[in-house]
Amino acid sequence: MTREDEVFSGEGGRALRCLTFRERGAVRSAAIRSSLVVAAIAVFSTVLVSATLRPGRFQFKERADYRESEINGIEVTAEGALVPGILGRPVDVPDADYVWAISVLPGRIFVGTGDGGSLLEIPEESFEREDEGKAGEGGKKEKARTVWRGEGTEVYAVTALDRDHVLAGISPKGVLLALERSGETWVVRNEIAVPDSYVWKIVVVGQDLWIATGSGEIGRGGAVYRYRDGGLEEIYRTADQHVLALVLVEGKEGTEPRLFGGTEGGDGYLFKISALDAREPVVRPVFDPEQNAVMAVVPNEDGTLMVVVMGRPSEKESKGNGTRKRRTGADQAVAGPVPSKGSGNSNGATIYRVWENGDAREWIQSRTIVRAAGRTPFGFLVGTAESGNVYRIDGVKRSSLLMDLDEPNVLTIAGRYVAAGPPARIYEMVPAEGEGVLRTEALDAGGPATWGTLGFDAKGSWEIRTRSGNTGVPGIGWSGWSLPIRNSGARIESPTGRYLQIEVRHTADRKEKGETEEAAKKRDEVRDLQASYQVWNRPPEISSISIERLDWENENMTQLNTAGPLGMVVGQIAQAASSAGKKPGNERDKAAITELLAPLAGLWKVEWSAEDPDEDELTFTLELIEVQTGQVHPVAEKVRGEAYLVNTRNYPDGRYRVRLRATDAEEENGFGEPGIAEEETEEFIVDNTPPEVEVRVRVSKDGAGYAIEGVAEDGGTSIKDLWLFESDGVWRRFLPDDGICDQARETFHLFRAREEKKKGGKTGTRWFTVKAIDEAGNVGFGRAELKDEDGGR
Repeated sequence: MTREDEVFSGEGGRALRCLTFRERGAVRSAAIRSSLVVAAIAVFSTVLVSATLRPGRFQFKERADYRESEINGIEVTAEGALVPGILGRPVDVPDADYVWAISVLPGRIFVGTGDGGSLLEIPEESFEREDEGKAGEGGKKEKARTVWRGEGTEVYAVTALDRDHVLAGISPKGVLLALERSGETWVVRNEIAVPDSYVWKIVVVGQDLWIATGSGEIGRGGAVYRYRDGGLEEIYRTADQHVLALVLVEGKEGTEPRLFGGTEGGDGYLFKISALDAREPVVRPVFDPEQNAVMAVVPNEDGTLMVVVMGRPSEKESKGNGTRKRRTGADQAVAGPVPSKGSGNSNGATIYRVWENGDAREWIQSRTIVRAAGRTPFGFLVGTAESGNVYRIDGVKRSSLLMDLDEPNVLTIAGRYVAAGPPARIYEMVPAEGEGVLRTEALDAGGPATWGTLGFDAKGSWEIRTRSGNTGVPGIGWSGWSLPIRNSGARIESPTGRYLQIEVRHTADRKEKGETEEAAKKRDEVRDLQASYQVWNRPPEISSISIERLDWENENMTQLNTAGPLGMVVGQIAQAASSAGKKPGNERDKAAITELLAPLAGLWKVEWSAEDPDEDELTFTLELIEVQTGQVHPVAEKVRGEAYLVNTRNYPDGRYRVRLRATDAEEENGFGEPGIAEEETEEFIVDNTPPEVEVRVRVSKDGAGYAIEGVAEDGGTSIKDLWLFESDGVWRRFLPDDGICDQARETFHLFRAREEKKKGGKTGTRWFTVKAIDEAGNVGFGRAELKDEDGGR
């Protein structure tokens, strides 16, 4: 199993690893990461079994192996055991993607959302139980009632005083609304303007309201206000931009209540406010973690706090200085003790257990973002972003997977409610009471597989079913669920396919004779779930194939070291020729190089990319196919590599394709034919016939010179170059009449001035030679003569 994706790990304990075993919903990746699915693959090495046969086993031994499963009513413990858990009864939140705040009252909840800033009232009966117990399906009746709606706002803070009175913090307007039920409607009874833009928390202490805010401004920071007797007073302002967390810890007998707040910004720290009823409450820093954002603070029953921190390392060594504003308006620095430092986890979230005196212990770490945390009837729960998981964290630094939601971001946990999105949805958590289901993702065997046996260690009332298919998401074409399997070692009856899904169901608790319910629960679990399979040989895949004529001026000519037995030799020749031909002024050399490389004109380079899903070694066969006749010409067998030089000089002119055949085994094995894949190149023209060149020379009418004219014509490809051999013994390139060599037939007319015969010079015949080169590299010549009596000198 991979160790790269640790979700939660406790201090000093082993890392809890996770595999991706799910694909569902629009928020999930469409790609099945098969390399993370197949665990402990074993390959037979006896001579009787081919290496192309792939036995394997899906194994679920640790909690992290279930992280991508659909879970409802089953809990995955830190040790990887499946035990009865909680059910999530969902209700959709209309016209919203995010739920930022929940305030719980008996029989109903009040909800603050983004996307227009709504305050909603949702009755408890809206959360209906689902037939299948699968998270995210059913219970979609929109029974939420709008209490208030804004535009361009977010409701980050909600506190319900009773069924008829609710407080809501509106951001980024910096407004606190007091709403009251009036018959069938709600009205705003009071609107309190807060000097800062963001209202993050509202806490009621006696007759006072305590408000945590943020300015979003580096220079100004966030603050804590007290609203008393109709007036708003600033109690504490921090240099950090926001005070994100603010919770009330009720005092035990003989002690007073106090508030704990957490900041986000350049530093990020935990502070305490005591003497809440005093004219000047006391503010003291408590804990300064390494990271710069205190996301949540959750009280424990023993008076300690669970503190969730995230973000980058703090900008300062410690933060103990804020300002406390007296009721008179005078500023006074709070000179508290320097808070203790935490180690931090810059890649995700770190959860600390913090004592009121400032002592802190790193409790558990997460490799992903944690925005939601809360004390619930089911213990201390945290929710992750991006993975949509809810974890229970116990008192000995262990975490268990409690819920896995379709929505990627868990944003709020309050009481027995969990909110996630997008789209926004709220789940009511209730005990499973003998019902529960866990479904793995579509487990990828990597190819068509025969399923083996299903193994597990179960105690209590459990049954397991399977289904199979050939698509990464269960749906059309998949088999139905098998009959329940209750005994380990039973054969999987699902049909052959590439993917397998396993469903684990917990049924009604069954007590042994004389056994208590508590004892029955302790032994009610499933461990070490595993399914074996056998994958048969899969054929290779050719992803691309191309062919191009070998051109010595093409720099790709130097990339021929893998192109068959002559590739390296030809490449070296081409590289040397290219270097020589690029020297300035070497017209004579260029022409000579063209003639030297003319024998290479029939060479074509075939390149391809291929791979075998079973990682078998591949060999290739190449064939030439005549397009007109369909005749097949063998070229090469058992080629290794991804390129080959084909010499077409051995074949008649015409249109061809190259067929490439990839084979993943040289011989058949006892389990079937080797895998074979075939692809063909696009059509290309084999032209091994040189152009025909006709040349004529005539003297101009005025006798001042002579004209060289003619035509170069090729039957297969276009004329690429024209050269004239001059009297000074130099080949010179010239252009045809239309100024470009791009047709199979090119005409040309050249004029040369008449040369004066030197005294005592010899007389005789002069020859003019024209060389034409076609696109295939074939060279043709034409020659004409001019005698002295014709006027040539």
